[in-house]
Amino acid sequence: MRTLWIACALTLGLALALTTGLGAMTQVAPVAPERPGTQDLGTDTGTDAGTDAGTDTGPGTDPGVLDDGVEDEPEVVTIGVAVRWGYLDGPAYAVLEGRWRFNETRTGGMFLGRWHIVDGEASGFFGGHFTIPDDGHGRFRGRWNFTDSENGGFLAGAWVRVDRGHGFFKGRWNFSDGTEGGVLAGMWAALSEDGGGLRGRAIAASSLDAVSWDGSLSVSNGTVEVVRTIRWETGGDREHGTADEVLPQEERNTVAWRSTTTVNWDGLLLAIRMPKLDPTATVTLHTEQGSFEWAASTLPGLHVREVVDEFGHAIEIRAFLVERFEGHEFAAFGVGLRWGTLDASGRDEPGEGVTWEGRATVSAGGLKVVFPVSFERGDQIVPREDRTFVAWSTTTTTGWDGLVLVAFVPLDVLAEATFSVHLGDFAQTWTFEDLVGYHRIPLDDAGHELEVHAVRL
Repeated sequence: MRTLWIACALTLGLALALTTGLGAMTQVAPVAPERPGTQDLGTDTGTDAGTDAGTDTGPGTDPGVLDDGVEDEPEVVTIGVAVRWGYLDGPAYAVLEGRWRFNETRTGGMFLGRWHIVDGEASGFFGGHFTIPDDGHGRFRGRWNFTDSENGGFLAGAWVRVDRGHGFFKGRWNFSDGTEGGVLAGMWAALSEDGGGLRGRAIAASSLDAVSWDGSLSVSNGTVEVVRTIRWETGGDREHGTADEVLPQEERNTVAWRSTTTVNWDGLLLAIRMPKLDPTATVTLHTEQGSFEWAASTLPGLHVREVVDEFGHAIEIRAFLVERFEGHEFAAFGVGLRWGTLDASGRDEPGEGVTWEGRATVSAGGLKVVFPVSFERGDQIVPREDRTFVAWSTTTTTGWDGLVLVAFVPLDVLAEATFSVHLGDFAQTWTFEDLVGYHRIPLDDAGHELEVHAVRL
């Protein structure tokens, strides 16, 4: 049977690693086709096994029980592993919708539409002209801006006719000062003899093409199981990154999968059970974009992040030793925090900065830092001796910083336990019942905000 220690330690230690409020800050589903069902509606991932937290890991912990009902022997350990791949930093992603119309000679025309960042407030207009010669391989050029502002940039690329009534466009966009932006793509369709509609997407990254991450994770001596999928999309097609699947497990020491990504990332939370005293045991991760192998003894506290291509796609692996909480039962809550200019990409451009001295506190239990988000040089988590709080000091200019936390609260005091955030002059306290959900709070007249997104694990 699965006891609470593994439900908390594994699900929390990794599965939360990006509660939706942080993971989806500017990430969204593809525009077309509509997103099929997902295997999990949960959270984005990752963990910071090396961070001091409410569940310290280390030698000598009692590993506990796995789903097969076999009680762990003293010489057996359980290690949680989170792996994710794709665009890990969640580049800003926008939906494009509009109309187009032929010119009098039907050798081209004009287009006009609106764009908006999914899960964000930024929006604006785009428009321009296209050509379409007899061979169907034309071009488009245009401009885009922000709502109520002339600031924006340019867009250009290919406008292609597939048949009489359908085609696609694909190109790049940038800012008016020449700064690189990213790519855009979509489909257009004729709704009358004179014109029709278009729909697409744009991303602040170098590619929208589907990338295959088919792969496996295996252990030379032990077992591995899938605890959960993270941001897995099923029921669609691989071209749009919506046909992910974990393959039937043929060997207890190997888990295999099929996965493609387009605008963001997929991930898995795994549990490895292996002999504690086997110095030769190894763990191997293989994907079509890269492979890794580690001695099993080096896994606890492991954090590897490696870019695998020129577009910025990457693989990230985190691992930690799972321990049992003796004599207590805990509720676990995943909490994502962001502060700064929330509708920006998260990256800070040169400019005058705002310093954010803050802390999060629980009245009972402990807090674990899963990992920081968008921290840059000089941003830091303040060292601590008390597990009931996490403190930080960061600076933002045009972007935001954030943290993913897990709060452990003893069940016998859960009803009255509280979670507090202090950030500059701002301070607020919630009960955990009130904390669960999404909160977005203005901090000043300059447009800086605090976002708190909490889920019970």
